[in-house]
Amino acid sequence: MAASCLSCCANCWPRESGRVRSAASAEPCPAQSRRAICCGGFGLLCVSTTTTVLGPPRLLVAGAGIGGLALALAAARAGWQVQVCERAEQLGEVGAGVQLGPNATRVLQALGVWKALQPFTTVPQRVRVRHGGGGHSLAVLPLAEAATARWGSPYVSVHRADLHRVLLQTAQSHPMVQIETDAAVLDWMGGETGVVQKAGVAVRTTAGTLTGDALVLADGVASSLRLRALPAEPAPVATGHVAFRAVLPMAALPDGLERDGVTAWLAPRMHVVHYPIRGGDFLNIAAFVEVPVTDRERWPLHASSWDDAPTEALALREAVAPLCQPLQALVAAVPRWAQWPLRARPPVSSALQLAPEGIGPVALLGDAAHPMLPYLAQGAAMALEDAAELGRQLGQVTQHSRAVARERWQAVPLALQAYAQARAARVGRVQAASWRNGRIFHAAGLVAWGRDTALRWAGPRLMANDWLYGA
Repeated sequence: MAASCLSCCANCWPRESGRVRSAASAEPCPAQSRRAICCGGFGLLCVSTTTTVLGPPRLLVAGAGIGGLALALAAARAGWQVQVCERAEQLGEVGAGVQLGPNATRVLQALGVWKALQPFTTVPQRVRVRHGGGGHSLAVLPLAEAATARWGSPYVSVHRADLHRVLLQTAQSHPMVQIETDAAVLDWMGGETGVVQKAGVAVRTTAGTLTGDALVLADGVASSLRLRALPAEPAPVATGHVAFRAVLPMAALPDGLERDGVTAWLAPRMHVVHYPIRGGDFLNIAAFVEVPVTDRERWPLHASSWDDAPTEALALREAVAPLCQPLQALVAAVPRWAQWPLRARPPVSSALQLAPEGIGPVALLGDAAHPMLPYLAQGAAMALEDAAELGRQLGQVTQHSRAVARERWQAVPLALQAYAQARAARVGRVQAASWRNGRIFHAAGLVAWGRDTALRWAGPRLMANDWLYGA
């Protein structure tokens, strides 16, 4: 058996396979100079103390959503072998439209998926903010060519399913990426405090046990693994905000509504956003309503995912009843809505929330790390940025083809820590800005008057978000 940094010892497969088999079928490890570290039922991880030519490092990813697939591509481009484990039996993405600002499209270009995605995108001409009560325009921010000229990358809208499909197809065609469905990650072990050396990670899934050099948790806002990584942190809390979504054919859109840009209608305790998708053939509509405490018993505030069972959203219709006629007509034109109570966490305040200590070479990405309210349209963008940054840091591990195994296992945790340090302040700021936007959008009384006045006088400057979209 050829020597390798993570190989067959007592009941482990060779490093090249990455899977664990039974002790009865395994040969004793011939490398007398190695130290075996018991992994408590996962198999044994062997640490080689000799210099050897190592194969590509291996990354295990929990979750095949937008963030997990983007990371798979970024890591593969950095020279890693990637195994993505997805709990669902079939791959696909629920949801409707998503806005991709220049910071997101810049990542998609770097990942090599932009050319394939571009035919499915729509370029909004502008963002317009309207008063929900009076219907009048408060401010306009030009997009299209102006966005590309200002931020160096386009601002587009796309159906979430189209984005996911393009990422999936690109990942499936990459020789360094393997995606396994019906394989929920259950637990892991590796690099805990007290172990002589950080020897990668062994991951137990419903489909078997895998070994790798690092594990990334990208299993979404309802992550079942985050508690294992960060046991002291509470679960996401209900915000009291409920989101409604729908996709309406443009042919069914009432007269007098813009079809070629992003429009945000602001009203007390609620707002509505709509924009074109799929080449302008459909309008994506999202409405967000704050629920009074006295009314919350009739809202599913503790649901963990979109309720795709059709609903007439009578409460939404009640909420827009005192607002302007065009907004009422838009809501009335939608026959069925999906709804979801929004949950969130406080903004990230420490890099340890993205790469915790003492649990092995493990990091968190996307909504599993930093779920945020959708009031800055940055959920998908932050996951893509996470993937790009983590890919850059993992690339540092693969710069040299020859290394001592212990050097790799020292380099991998450092790469994860560098990723966390690079991302923590950024995602925390975006989370905080999303919370703040929600308060501004839903303001009433004098606060709403001040908001409207500021938008009239300095709307484009206030809306530009150069700190967010800039390179």
